[in-house]
Amino acid sequence: MGSGNELEETPGAGLESEQSGSVSQEEDGGADRRQSERYPVEGWAEIMVMDGMMFLRGQIADIGSAGCYIATRADMGLKPGVHVTMIFRVRGVEFRPEGITRVVQPGKGAGFSFVRVNSKLRAQLDALIDVLNQSR
Repeated sequence: MGSGNELEETPGAGLESEQSGSVSQEEDGGADRRQSERYPVEGWAEIMVMDGMMFLRGQIADIGSAGCYIATRADMGLKPGVHVTMIFRVRGVEFRPEGITRVVQPGKGAGFSFVRVNSKLRAQLDALIDVLNQSR
């Protein structure tokens, strides 16, 4: 942070009205390697690369028990395998998972898998998934 390399997306700027329609790897021509079902959600997310050299904001488009997709028009400059810290709020609950970038779609967003999930975060994710499952 403060390195001059910070990327920030203004909330709502340039995002399409269909936010839950994230592109899976399968739709993008690759095999969809997701480990769990994803559920469309709405909420803002902040992502910081673990070395602190990059910070960006986007909208969380979907979430599952193993990962999420963050939509942003920002030029993230991320590559698969980069470790990040995320902060996002979904349905009034704040989540602070660590993650690894799995897929990057320039100008659209990125998919992340969660890593080092402690028991508190696992319980929060499980409760959120239950609520999202019931509202289908």
